[in-house]
Amino acid sequence: METCINDLDAVTGGLERLMGSPIPPTYSRHLSRIMVMYLANLPLALVASGTPSLGAMVASALASYVLIGVDEI
Repeated sequence: METCINDLDAVTGGLERLMGSPIPPTYSRHLSRIMVMYLANLPLALVASGTPSLGAMVASALASYVLIGVDEI
């Protein structure tokens, strides 16, 4: 039991070190570009799937607001 707890403590220490390291700028830029491409194509996909145009606009605006807000965190 004690070895399991020691192993868990070692893994937790590694995760804490990982959480403290900054995200590389290249990864951040790549994520932003992929998100912009997704949000640009979302209305087209929604209309093609049969969603009414007004519903596609509202859903796209809501998804954009949420995803861009999460990206800023």
